[in-house]
Amino acid sequence: MVLKEKIGEQQAKSLTEYIEVKVEQKFESQKQMLATKEDVKNLEIKLAETKSDLLKWVFAMFVSLALMIIGLYIK
Repeated sequence: MVLKEKIGEQQAKSLTEYIEVKVEQKFESQKQMLATKEDVKNLEIKLAETKSDLLKWVFAMFVSLALMIIGLYIK
């Protein structure tokens, strides 16, 4: 309403339409970078799998190092 009084009704409409188009264009260009709920869920699953694999490797390394140390003392 304030804009309409200052610059006129037709120019106010043109300006708001221009802004709407620019916002829509910006959203469409950035939409590919937005994550959906499905993307986040897939990422959480991959992180859980990676965490379990990492824990397996750490445990295996710990056991093998412990066996090596025990082997050095027994020798």
